[in-house]
Amino acid sequence: MQLSLFASDGFLLPLFVGMFILLFATIQAVRQRGNPRRLILWGALHDAGILCLAFSADNAVASAGIWLFVIFQAVARALALVSLSRLTPDNVDAPALDNLQGAGCGNLAGALFVLGLLASVGGSPFLVPEGRVLIVKAVLYVSTGGGVAALLVMAAATTVFVWLYVDAARRVALTPRNGAPAGGSSAGAALMLV
Repeated sequence: MQLSLFASDGFLLPLFVGMFILLFATIQAVRQRGNPRRLILWGALHDAGILCLAFSADNAVASAGIWLFVIFQAVARALALVSLSRLTPDNVDAPALDNLQGAGCGNLAGALFVLGLLASVGGSPFLVPEGRVLIVKAVLYVSTGGGVAALLVMAAATTVFVWLYVDAARRVALTPRNGAPAGGSSAGAALMLV
């Protein structure tokens, strides 16, 4: 039995391209995890891989998910990039996480950086953005030959990005410049638990 690249119940080509993009973006983000700007940009490529998965579904649920996902991700990533530029000294072109340690500790730019990073991967206070849920639902509904495998790749890649973003948030906004953990108060202890 042959399976066409463009099946009647969905598209396999965008599904495979999306899986490749997800894996490539994840590998590159892990390799360049010391640069927060590159982490955000590789995360945007990760989002493009998720959009390819949505294009493979080709139904109304996927279309609604695409719009919600694109709008939400654009806002979250723009928030992270703008707040990162506020945290980065003017004379630094490519900030390193080691040089930004504690730069966002106790200020609004640091809080917005963390919010933008974690929101882009579905973190608190946006537990699961509806766009991502609609995309998963649409891919499962059409369930082409590699739909479930593609969703597993998406889940694994997103988990790696959560790890990278939590590490970046911890280093930039939750660890003071002297290297000691944020503590000394109940608010600092609560932040360490998050």
